[in-house]
Amino acid sequence: MGVPVTDPITAGDRQSLADITAEGACPLTRTDIQLIPVRYAYADMAAEHDALVPGYPLGFQPIGIRQIRDGYLYLFHAEAPDILHEYQVRAGGAVSKRLWTGDDAARDQRTGTPDTPAIVVPRRGHIDVLFSSTPLTAKKCSLLIRWRSYRQEVMTRVSLAGVCPIRGGARLLTKPDLEQRLSHPVAFTVPMDGQSALAPWYWAQDTLDGDTEPFAHRLATYEQDHAYLVVDDLMGHLSDLLDAWAIVDTNHNAWLEREDARYYSACFIRDLIRLDSDRVGELATAFAEQADDADARAVFARIAQADEDQKTELARRVKAFPEYRHSVRKVAGPSTHDFRPDDRARIQAMRDALKALADELTLAPNAVLDAIETLADHQARLMDGSAFSGEQGIADLVRLDDMTAYLDESETHLAWFEEEKRRIVADLQCLLERFYLHGHLYDRARAQDYLTLLGMDNALLTVLTEWSQAIGDFRFLKRFYFGDLGHQHLVT
Repeated sequence: MGVPVTDPITAGDRQSLADITAEGACPLTRTDIQLIPVRYAYADMAAEHDALVPGYPLGFQPIGIRQIRDGYLYLFHAEAPDILHEYQVRAGGAVSKRLWTGDDAARDQRTGTPDTPAIVVPRRGHIDVLFSSTPLTAKKCSLLIRWRSYRQEVMTRVSLAGVCPIRGGARLLTKPDLEQRLSHPVAFTVPMDGQSALAPWYWAQDTLDGDTEPFAHRLATYEQDHAYLVVDDLMGHLSDLLDAWAIVDTNHNAWLEREDARYYSACFIRDLIRLDSDRVGELATAFAEQADDADARAVFARIAQADEDQKTELARRVKAFPEYRHSVRKVAGPSTHDFRPDDRARIQAMRDALKALADELTLAPNAVLDAIETLADHQARLMDGSAFSGEQGIADLVRLDDMTAYLDESETHLAWFEEEKRRIVADLQCLLERFYLHGHLYDRARAQDYLTLLGMDNALLTVLTEWSQAIGDFRFLKRFYFGDLGHQHLVT
């Protein structure tokens, strides 16, 4: 989002270029318009404006507006749909024209001296634009010129008909609107020692903006007749996502390495004392094999076969059994006068649950109660040991409250790592088809182009595979890479 301007150079870039002694000019007197490129990019805050229409539904971070990266902008105008204009972009929006018409498009070495070091186009019809990190070869320029349907898929159409620099238009921002929404990453040293909840802009530290803002590139003669063209930057998004993955994954692994012994020991102990539906099933299976009494073995065998809901209810009853037993003893013992309404409610709740479970399991209520008591006694010995034998329990050896607090904190860290990775991968998956569609613009006959394409393809596959292995779910990879034929199968 826009930030207060304190740098004098930046403030100067934003000052009006109009001569204060000149007469006022109507912004609609010219028939052409200067376009200064900026880009959609991940930011700390979303840029909200009716003119903004990001090309991709991304969710890793809010989508804002940043200075355009160094690269190349390709443009067709509706009045000359067979003429491809190529601009080299650098220094946050400075442009130089490299390609016009005729034989220029057939040469990979294209140079020229433009009349105006800017993108100036007629203010009518529409333009189709594409931003690329690398220059297209003559072969790929010809592909865009001749393959109209492909051009429509990879280029973005921007209407210029009736555009007013005072109001802007779709994908065209005015200077005041951009001043309020232009984002700049905050530079800092990203920790790599196992930190979670990293500060905003951690993913952008390798792509910090230069000192020159896009406002510095407007021409004085177009002070009242320019707009800021917001372009999609596919490779910029992918690069940010891969940088983010590398940082999060490094911190995730560093945390696991640092906490390995402590965390997994605590998890092991927690697993020993957990009491849930799965644990009830495990214990019932064990008692069905080890119990001395044949009837008890049969009861536990039936409990082992219970469904998830029944085991969950049994686990609840086992946890409630110590208080239930205490309430029952008040009735039968000398402390009957202490019998309270909550004791009565506790006993009734157990009886109701026993009846329901007994009916569902086709067992006698007393048999179910005996099984619950056996499981509760086992859990008590595990936790507190045995006063009779002198055996210590886990509670005697471990500070359980401290362990629980540590596990809660650890799981907060791990949940952040997992959620951050999930959001990164979700956006990679969203952009994947577009990446392979744009892959046709990389010339296989030029080694540098082909290696760039293969390098990105390998990086994407590596991240997607690591994520699939981590969550144990390979369905996306199977569907996308081994399902129906698509552009992804044309990389090699």
